[in-house]
Amino acid sequence: MIMKLDTPMLLKENRVWRIYQGGRCIDELRRKTSLADGFFPEDWVGSVTHAVNRGREHLKNEGLSTIVLREGNSAYDMVFADLLKDKTVALDFFGEKHVAAFGPSPEILVKLLDSKIRLPLQTHPDRDFAKKHLNAKYGKTECWIVLGGREIDNEKPHVYFGFKDNVTKNDFDSWFKAQDVSAMLNALNKIYVTPGDVFSIPANIIHAVGPGVFLAEIQEPSDLVFHFDRKGPCWDLDDYQTHMNLGGQRMLDTLDYSIQGKNILETYQTRFDPTAAREGVQKVLPGFMSSYFNCNYVTAYNLPRDASSFMMCIVYQGAGKIVSKGDTLVVHQGDTFLVPFSAVSVRYESDSTVSPLRIVEALPPEIPQ
Repeated sequence: MIMKLDTPMLLKENRVWRIYQGGRCIDELRRKTSLADGFFPEDWVGSVTHAVNRGREHLKNEGLSTIVLREGNSAYDMVFADLLKDKTVALDFFGEKHVAAFGPSPEILVKLLDSKIRLPLQTHPDRDFAKKHLNAKYGKTECWIVLGGREIDNEKPHVYFGFKDNVTKNDFDSWFKAQDVSAMLNALNKIYVTPGDVFSIPANIIHAVGPGVFLAEIQEPSDLVFHFDRKGPCWDLDDYQTHMNLGGQRMLDTLDYSIQGKNILETYQTRFDPTAAREGVQKVLPGFMSSYFNCNYVTAYNLPRDASSFMMCIVYQGAGKIVSKGDTLVVHQGDTFLVPFSAVSVRYESDSTVSPLRIVEALPPEIPQ
């Protein structure tokens, strides 16, 4: 029997295997006593998306989140995707307008991601390409919200984002075919990052998270990726892992060269203040991303929030309570929780009068009018 679908609910940690290493900063955020890097460098928050991992297809639930349902003093776990098979439950979580527009789906995937090494150079297909060539509903437009980082080999955390000025398709095609990773990497903008940096990343824009970066990622709910460097410090990719068996040239032809250098950074790189002292809400993403997802950064001592849509939330700092309809959910730094549409409103209450709760709220796309 399913209970408590109209108040906030904790999500269990959901670490996912990837081809690169990291994860120590996720352990630290979650207040673990043992901190380690490994091949589970991501935590997928509120996910109904299966992870695509070559050789691990037998793990049917890899990538899927588990939600904690409460009844009185007892609690039990259910896979979020299984819950949503019930239309009434989906309406409780998302609301009638959302379900009418998108179906019984959150329409977003939220991740915590921590890199010990540079990820492969990559892009993601757009929705039209995914539908035509991959029989998939979603592409993978995404954003990065930098939460922290660490020096690796005496270098500060950094990312690679978009082409530098005057990079041509002919040049990059030839570098890929020769697997000249140094030339491909040198063709991208290298940007050192600090907490509060934000990158909006449309499909077909080349990018890579560098070593030492800890971020939250909000994206379309898919695991579709093109990789451009076949071999790296801990990966040796086959054709499927490189270009999803679509061919190297078809992958290369999706790359977007239309915006480069300073222009791409001015358009897609923004910031928010992660140390804001004043209680309130900062909108993290530019308006043009709202057709894919939205994000707020909340600083709260005793702050009411209107749950006008469902929210997937990460407790970035602090400890306190999430109060709704007389129900109290206790949270600490590193916890993740979901606020269903049917909650209507919640209140964030910090346990401290001097240290606020700081919460990252991920929201679905705006409902088309």
